[in-house]
Parts: sequence; C-alpha cells; structure tokens
Amino acid sequence: MQIRPLINNDIESISLLHKRVFDSSYFSIHFNISRLNKYFESLLSANKYCYVAVEDKKILGYVIGGYQTQKAVDNFMKSNIWYIFSCMLINPKFILSAIVKIFSRIFAKKQQSKAKLRLFLIGVDQNANRKGIGGILLNKFEDELLDNDIHTYGLYVRFNNSHAMKFYEKKGFQQEFVRNDLICYIKSI
Repeated sequence: MQIRPLINNDIESISLLHKRVFDSSYFSIHFNISRLNKYFESLLSANKYCYVAVEDKKILGYVIGGYQTQKAVDNFMKSNIWYIFSCMLINPKFILSAIVKIFSRIFAKKQQSKAKLRLFLIGVDQNANRKGIGGILLNKFEDELLDNDIHTYGLYVRFNNSHAMKFYEKKGFQQEFVRNDLICYIKSI
C-alpha cells in the first residue's frame, strides 16, 4: 500500500468513496458527483495536508486537513448557494439543522478550539476496514505536521459516531468541549 498526497486527478475517486463511506445523515452525501467533486476541489485547494491510501491503483482511503477547512466549506457553500438550498428542500431534515446552527452562531457562547489546524475528513473503504488504513493515514498526517513543526491539531466528531469516537480516543485524542451535536477533540503530538 502507498500513502501519497491527494491530487486533483483523485477527486472523482474520493467523491465516489465518500458516498460509500458516509451515511445519509451527512449532508454532502446528497450532492451529485459533479458537485461533490467541486466540494473536494475546494477543500484540496485550501488545505495542505491531504493524503490517499492506494493499493493496486485503487484509492482505499483519504484524509483531509489543514488550517482552512471551514473557510473552504464556507466558500463552497457561498458559490453553490442555490444548489445547497435545493438539496435542503429535497432533504428537509437538514433545514432544521441549518436553522439550529445559525441560531447557535448568533446566540450561543462561542467556544474556540486551542488547535488551529483541523483534521476535517477521514474516510476508508468499508471493504478495506480492519486493515489499519485509518491509522496509517492518521500517522502520515501527523508525520507531515511534525515535519512542519506543528504539534497540536483537532477535529470534530458527531455524537452518534461511536466508531469514530473510539478510534480517535484510542489514538490519543482528548475531548476539548461539546458544541451542538459535535464533540471537539484535540491532540498533541
């Protein structure tokens, strides 16, 4: 297996893998492949720490992180506002979620992570689970951070994603705070 930087030519494979890895509770799953490609293009162009696990020319997993993850998402949302709105109309459960996020941004006490760099997404092909690919990708991510003298990073995990919570806690992450339906984790390396 090879771990290498994620490149633009990988984006369609990442989009297809993303649709297989995540369930329908993730809003981006409802994007068509063309729009999901644009989403990943935005993330890749704004963030330095993006890698794929490849075996026999097939991408088995990916990790995306950096300092600009939220900015990349916000820019994508702004430039695709009508598409986002139509996805919400087709999937109305996300409308309530969006309203809650808007109100919490306005009224809730703002909690900021001490970590400025974020691991935004990590996904592994379900057929390749239990091969340690998630851990290998995480190790590559952390090695690159250390090579750039970065010793702390964080991530968010949904409350209902117990598998991910166990994985990250096993890898040494500490819960920093809870916000809405997310747990903010932080790790020093």
